[in-house]
Amino acid sequence: MLTFALSPAVARVRVDRHVETHRAALVAAGVAMGVDRDSWLEGFRCELKVEAINRAGLQLLFGAKFPLPYVGRMNATIERLLDLYS
Repeated sequence: MLTFALSPAVARVRVDRHVETHRAALVAAGVAMGVDRDSWLEGFRCELKVEAINRAGLQLLFGAKFPLPYVGRMNATIERLLDLYS
């Protein structure tokens, strides 16, 4: 979702806030295991790489055949997030 919603110029502090808000919502909902901050952030980093490989790759492939005006911005955002969290 973040790759579609955030700007390619997003600051790390803003992304960290979104990631922490998601984790805190799970804690508030009663999820008790696997939500410590360090593990959650590491999971986010891993999922970001999966997103870059799988979903973004497919979007770029579809964009080669069909007009998808958001693909360039989404790809730039993915690259920014990878730079911030690699």
